[in-house]
Amino acid sequence: MATIEPLEVIQWNEKHLSAAKHDLLSSAASNISLSELLDISEDRKQSEKALSLSELKLKENDSGLGNVELRNNLAALYSARSGGVTENDIIITNGSAAADYTVFSALLGPGDHVICQHPVDELLYKIPASLRANVTWWNADPVKKWELDIEELKTLIRDETKLIAIQNPCDPTGAIVSRPILEALVEVAEEKGITILADETYRPLFHSILPSDDDFPPSTINLGYKKVVVTGAVSKAYGLAGTRTGWIATKDRTILDTCRKFRRLQSTIASTLDEVVAAEAVSDRCIHALLARNIKLCQTNLNLLQGFVEEHSWSCSWVKPRAGTTAMLKFHKMGKPIDGISSSKTASTAWEKLRQTDISSLSTAPDDGQSRVELYGYITSHRPGRGFDFIQLVDPRLELAVQVIFPHSVSAAKVAASPPLRDETDAEEPGAKRKSSDKDSSEEQPSIFRAARPHTPIRISGTIVRRLTPPKKDQQQAASEKYDTTQRGKPTNTIRTLDPYVGDIDLISHVEIRADSYKFLNGVPSDLTAKCDTVFPPESRHLQFRTDSDLRRRIRLRSRLAGKIREHMLRNDFDEIETPLLFKSTPEGAREFIVPTRKRGLAYALPQSPQQYKQVLMASGIWRYFQFAKCFRDEDLRADRQPEFTQLDLEMAFASSADVMAAVEDLLIHAVWPNVPDIAPLQTSSLTTSFEAKSADPEYQNLAFPQMTYDTAMTRFGSDKPDTRLESAIRRVDQWLPSNMKGMVTSLDDPIMEMVKINMQGCGPADSQKFVTAFLEASPTARYTNDSARIPGVAVFDPLKPLHGLASFGHEGAAKVEEEFEPEPGDILILYSRDDKPFTGGSTVLGDLRRDIYQYAISEGLIPAPSGFCALWITDFPLFSPTEESEPGQGGSAGICSTHHPFTAPKQGQDLSVSMFKKNPLSIIGDHYDLVINGVEVGGGSCRIHREFMQEFIFREVLKMDPERVKHFGHLLRALRSGCPPHAGFALGFDRLMVILTNSASVRDVIAFPKYADGEDKFAGAPSPITRDQLATYHLVAADDRVPASGSSAKVSRKA
Repeated sequence: MATIEPLEVIQWNEKHLSAAKHDLLSSAASNISLSELLDISEDRKQSEKALSLSELKLKENDSGLGNVELRNNLAALYSARSGGVTENDIIITNGSAAADYTVFSALLGPGDHVICQHPVDELLYKIPASLRANVTWWNADPVKKWELDIEELKTLIRDETKLIAIQNPCDPTGAIVSRPILEALVEVAEEKGITILADETYRPLFHSILPSDDDFPPSTINLGYKKVVVTGAVSKAYGLAGTRTGWIATKDRTILDTCRKFRRLQSTIASTLDEVVAAEAVSDRCIHALLARNIKLCQTNLNLLQGFVEEHSWSCSWVKPRAGTTAMLKFHKMGKPIDGISSSKTASTAWEKLRQTDISSLSTAPDDGQSRVELYGYITSHRPGRGFDFIQLVDPRLELAVQVIFPHSVSAAKVAASPPLRDETDAEEPGAKRKSSDKDSSEEQPSIFRAARPHTPIRISGTIVRRLTPPKKDQQQAASEKYDTTQRGKPTNTIRTLDPYVGDIDLISHVEIRADSYKFLNGVPSDLTAKCDTVFPPESRHLQFRTDSDLRRRIRLRSRLAGKIREHMLRNDFDEIETPLLFKSTPEGAREFIVPTRKRGLAYALPQSPQQYKQVLMASGIWRYFQFAKCFRDEDLRADRQPEFTQLDLEMAFASSADVMAAVEDLLIHAVWPNVPDIAPLQTSSLTTSFEAKSADPEYQNLAFPQMTYDTAMTRFGSDKPDTRLESAIRRVDQWLPSNMKGMVTSLDDPIMEMVKINMQGCGPADSQKFVTAFLEASPTARYTNDSARIPGVAVFDPLKPLHGLASFGHEGAAKVEEEFEPEPGDILILYSRDDKPFTGGSTVLGDLRRDIYQYAISEGLIPAPSGFCALWITDFPLFSPTEESEPGQGGSAGICSTHHPFTAPKQGQDLSVSMFKKNPLSIIGDHYDLVINGVEVGGGSCRIHREFMQEFIFREVLKMDPERVKHFGHLLRALRSGCPPHAGFALGFDRLMVILTNSASVRDVIAFPKYADGEDKFAGAPSPITRDQLATYHLVAADDRVPASGSSAKVSRKA
């Protein structure tokens, strides 16, 4: 019996069309009625005569080729540009499928080889496969706009290759095979004597290409090669799907006669009625208006579809079609293709095939006709039964699981028995036939699976059968509450369960595997227990991955988001360009990692950022640049800091700060947030907030996120990265307080007095008092409890106490506090002083206290954690800051350093005279902006200095860097001197962003192999001791720890 592969698109259509609200699957041009055909005719009377069915004689065609008038009209189509095709070169068939089937059947036999363009109408490769011909796909590349590669074709040709099949225009991509490719194809086929079949069913419906274009494709039959067969139909391009009329055309008489003989085996003639209607449609009277109508419809619908793709670019993409009625759209979520309702035959993996299996086609017993599958994965549990072993097998991604049943009694011919779980697991030997009795085979035959420990990798082959007994209730354990929502959109044939060894998985519940062979691929030591509730140290990071489904989910989300970001950036004309990791030491603001070389006295430095290289790219004619850059800074570690980290780095030429900020907003809104499952929306300025956060700078008025200046943020929240969800703003209260009150909390001369209210959200006054006391006692090293010149003044609002607990503020002060802060019972009011000086650094002492007390209250369960995501731009930072006695800044002698980095430009619209830079540089505002989300600085950028003289002036005259240090930037100054355009950029901390998106506590939770508090990679044991030989190779000497470092103490800006 012939093997006929099902036509999956047709099957899918038949199954779902009746329940569909809209049919987007039809590939024919909009159907036209006979009356409409008459209306568009250029000679209506003649058309009415031709279509006068009452006069039509339903007779058989004598020639067997089909209606003569129809064949004449079709020959005229092919001969419009070059002669040679006559009515005698054409056979009429019952539609295009019959035409293709006739050609394949007439020209191919078992064992012949066919090369078929792909993707293409599945008939073109399934028909020859059904004839037992061997089919090889000639794949078109969507990255190259579905263009076919002639060089690849040459590698596919075999001695037995008889035919090359193409479709032009192509269904489903809407692509064309261009004239140059067609000519090259003909040359290759003619050299080898191979027949070309060109299905031209969608010709001549060219809606996005003109005949005058160089790549406009002629009909393949007109390219001078005799062994070309073209097929066509009036159903698609002409909108006559109801008339089943197709044709075969070839100039090769032998091929034509063979096709005609085979056609007679199917049907002597085509439908006379269909032939008459088709003949009129392709006549000179109707064809021009008919094609114009259908091309216009295609262009209209194409514009609608293009609008849809552009609007939903975050979830779908395409290569815009050029001809025909179809287009191929790719839908994706988190980097994964989305299959709405897909056949198990088209599943991307054996595991997906398993999950998508239709149980209606399965029995409960193994059978030769059932679907076979080979699976790789891990054993996580084993349960012996009477005559069977029940195995839980988890897929290689540790996301899916299925029950596998392995009978004790298996034919020796089917078993690929595994050796014992020792070192010789690479061997694969046939197993001896097992002896069993009907009474109790499980007792007489110790199972090999009892020796297989959880996490053992294995290969299993078997048959998919229906699962009769559903998973037990105790097996359906609750998955992590954190990810309950991941069940949305999952197929109904899986259940979420907790595997005790690998964590949350989707258990396939409707089918199981009846295994007949297996092979253990490795063993697991008997002393290793790796379960979800096991706490593994950093040295066992691989086991943390194996047992922690949340960790795997975070790392995979990171990977998918990186892919979506890349797609977004490339789609917006950014070029991804890698910059070197081996750089040189330049004073940018942080301590560097030095890489010694074998050249005495010379060393590389790992880059703190790609800053200088990307500015050079702007001077090199690169318009838009980005990369996921590895950066290195030798800093003390914190929960949000690593010595090596990843940032999404971007730079834009001929751009302002607002342009870059808008690009970053677009990235987050359209590429990041839509691809994170079940995440709360990112709030923008269109949402109401309790504080005004709109910049007065008109340049920023069209931005989506709120903006706040550095001074405003420091004044109102005591931080340059405030979490505005907490809302509690700091207020100045100098004039409310009695003089003796100031003396009680500060010894500063003429200080600024500020107060903040901590909203305890209904916590009782006594509990609040107890809480704040415990908080201050638990913070002995914090700035606000370790300052000899000032202390926090704390009051708890209590309506039952005199002056409601605010007596220390005096009568007038207490009344003013109540009026301005509107406290509720239990709210905490904190008073603190600061010097009356311009702000520097990233926070004030009261700002730190505000942040810490909220975090402590949340951790103690007194108030709920704030929800949602609030993005905020912080702008107008000071261009320069005072240096500190801690780490290196730019190493100048002016006592100041760049707040951001020395390449940041000053903001326009202020006094930028030379005297201002020299006399009062700390008052100059930089064109620098940070993006803050929920109190975390996730990125920063600036408009850059693009003029060489200005950059050198900053180095020499303002920062007063040593001339030798200025020379370190010679490469950048040369680039700026060469007509560098204005440019601005941004660096998004990808690690910190992932922490926010996954609600993690530390960047270590979103990095595969993080460093720990001492900067050590505990998994690999890096850094490792350096040997004497290595020291000698790099001309190094290990200095005694007691020897002080040469030179003065390093300095750095608080901001840097």
